[in-house]
Amino acid sequence: MQIAIKAPCWVQVRTSATAPVSQETILAAGQSITVDTPLWIRFGDPTNATATAGGFPLQLPVLSGQLIVVSPAA
Repeated sequence: MQIAIKAPCWVQVRTSATAPVSQETILAAGQSITVDTPLWIRFGDPTNATATAGGFPLQLPVLSGQLIVVSPAA
């Protein structure tokens, strides 16, 4: 999964709901990260981020701190 940032945004990544945080950072505008799926991810301001998985855009939540869950296609 590719995450691109348009404006500063806090990002927290876990591999499951109960797993410890595997990545937590504040990304600046223009930065991007690649993370493996499956994952649970939260954005400080999801309107500042875009995400794609398998080349397809993902619908991100519009409110801060809402969780998205991404699983590989079966």
